[in-house]
Amino acid sequence: SVVTGLDRAENFLEQAAAAADTFTGIRNPAWLAVLRNALKREYDRARADGDQNGTLLYGLLAGALASKGAAGDEWLTQMAVAYPLPNPVEIELSALVDTDGVHRQRHFFYFDEVDKDGQRSYAGFLALYRGRSGWRIDDRGSYVVIRSTAGRPVEIYVNKPEQSTEGQEAIDIALTDKAVHMYVHRGHSYHWPDTLPHIKPDVRIAFVGACGGFQDLDEILQVARAHVISTKVVGSITVNGPWLQMFSEEVRVGRAATIQWEAFFAKVGRQLKGNKHFNDYVPPSKNAAALLTAAYYGATQAQPVPATDGATMVAQTSTTATDTVPASDSAPTASTAAG
Repeated sequence: SVVTGLDRAENFLEQAAAAADTFTGIRNPAWLAVLRNALKREYDRARADGDQNGTLLYGLLAGALASKGAAGDEWLTQMAVAYPLPNPVEIELSALVDTDGVHRQRHFFYFDEVDKDGQRSYAGFLALYRGRSGWRIDDRGSYVVIRSTAGRPVEIYVNKPEQSTEGQEAIDIALTDKAVHMYVHRGHSYHWPDTLPHIKPDVRIAFVGACGGFQDLDEILQVARAHVISTKVVGSITVNGPWLQMFSEEVRVGRAATIQWEAFFAKVGRQLKGNKHFNDYVPPSKNAAALLTAAYYGATQAQPVPATDGATMVAQTSTTATDTVPASDSAPTASTAAG
């Protein structure tokens, strides 16, 4: 079974998150029943062994499976109550502004000498705002600030890819003592280690627009309990730029008190109709791996938990990813959980 012995793996959290993600594609009742029985067997084993980490992992996986429908199944219903997963179906606009009423974003671009990916992504992103009503671009040398000129105050800090180090250092200074509500990583995933140290724990939204960005969620959720928007497979400039521009516009002029993620993704989908890469992007409410990972860190207070073989959970990183133009389209606490 896909869930057997996960708690004994060195990368147990990565394995459990991947298993939760597979649940979303299973519709066959017979297969769901097989998974349910395997999870109960492993959960009972972990409890009998006094394995707190295994008990928590399998409890959370059972809670994830219960979201597929637990009607009439007493055990899954109990697990869903005992091991709740976050349900980020929406985000309040009031959570996306500072005490001064300003919504701030920070975007990271990098210089790519060979494929020019970062430079093209940066140029395309600025083009979405240049000359657009309600926005202006202020050049600060090594970075720019995109500001709203009407509606809700919005500030988007963007380093120039040719000056990524200087620009990011300058932005660090500019944002001293200011809240940043949304962080956006653009470019190849091997640049991700340069972005991560800048992310503050109070971030509300993390957008990882690189190929394989879905696999970087573990590192994000160790830092903050953010709503994660990521791509499972291919990150594309043809999705990233429009998605981000539409989101910023929603913050600037939106009249509703909340942004409903599924409704917003549907709106973007209509705008990007025919873009084959859009379906690879996962809204926070559907990101099963991120939900399980967030619940795990919430239950363990973001502390590494020893695996049964003495290993500890380590962060996973992806090695080949890109925010590129495709060729075709230039919970409870751990002690409480263990019972």
